[in-house]
Amino acid sequence: EDDDSVSFAITESSTVQELQADGETATVVTYTVTQTGELEAGVSATIDYATSNGTAIAGSDYIAVNDSLTFTGTAHGATQTFTVTILNDEIAEDTEAYTVGLSNISGSGTVQPTITVPEVTTTIEDDDSVSFAITESSTVQEGPATIVTYTVTQAGTLEAGVSATVDYATADGTAAAGADYDEASGSLTFDG
Repeated sequence: EDDDSVSFAITESSTVQELQADGETATVVTYTVTQTGELEAGVSATIDYATSNGTAIAGSDYIAVNDSLTFTGTAHGATQTFTVTILNDEIAEDTEAYTVGLSNISGSGTVQPTITVPEVTTTIEDDDSVSFAITESSTVQEGPATIVTYTVTQAGTLEAGVSATVDYATADGTAAAGADYDEASGSLTFDG
């Protein structure tokens, strides 16, 4: 094919987990840049690639990349790859996304390469969770104004600015509300 009709496109998997299935290994996303058209021997095309923040933030959710690829004398269908590492932050958060874009394409000789797919979005599905537990009730001696305190404990970390509400209520067992204890109910809010 003619050198003047060389183009490049980027592809990747669109949704990834924060960690691989083993729960310990960081996820590494591989992006592929594919050439359409042929570059003659000695003719090259260079294209820059870089990540940009969306709801996912470089340094806390993924490791940013900013580099370039050069294709020289390559056939139609040639590919090159690069990777982005997803970071495990151990914070329960919503699904987040970032983009990877191609830009600043240039060619040597008479080639005028173009970009047909300039950007892709990667979605990171969070693998972290938050749970709540209440201390088990203890046996207390019945008496005037005996107060029993229960503690609700959070396991895991909430994202900053996110809150979780836990509702609580007493329920009759062998003791009856009104006769053996005063009913109690309400909500507790935990902030990230």
